[in-house]
Amino acid sequence: MRFYYNFFSILILSTLSTAVVAGNSPWSESLALQAKGEYREAAQLLAIMPDSNNSEFAVLRIAYLNYLNGSYNDSINFYKRALTLNENSITAHLGITLPLMAQQRWRQVKRHANHVLNISPLNYSANIKLMIAEEGLAEWENLLNRATELAHYYPADATVYVYLARANIWLGNNDKAFSAYHEVLKRIPDHIEANLYVQATEK
Repeated sequence: MRFYYNFFSILILSTLSTAVVAGNSPWSESLALQAKGEYREAAQLLAIMPDSNNSEFAVLRIAYLNYLNGSYNDSINFYKRALTLNENSITAHLGITLPLMAQQRWRQVKRHANHVLNISPLNYSANIKLMIAEEGLAEWENLLNRATELAHYYPADATVYVYLARANIWLGNNDKAFSAYHEVLKRIPDHIEANLYVQATEK
């Protein structure tokens, strides 16, 4: 009996020691730094890991941390590196749109969003990013058509109706914009943009 007690004690201590070591890994330390808003330091910690340049996940993490840090060009370069490692990575194609949107590079945002949609036609994030780019490029007909289609597939989503309303405003369809914003308010009653438009229209 004593043998089994000692064996399991050693096993538990060994497991705890492994957990402690794992808890001090660059991954966990990087996440802790990110939580404190120390994005540059979090990225640097991963960058010095052996072979980090060939680790898809490490490159994606560094790219995202650079985006959070406002280092948009560095972020784009790391996302491009991730795409050389996996050209059909949905994560990388969606990720690179973040710094591109921050720089208002709408056509490149569209290119990466469309790549995702070629793989996953109803991908929600890609469609939202594409609508943001279409708004940035004032492609109101495209935005109207996309928002109308997405409202069919995502009927409970308020964001889709916001873009549907904006497209209709720019196309002069005020009644349809009013209806779309009413749909927004059904889903988010305190939505500021929708409330302002509805209140102004009702006066």
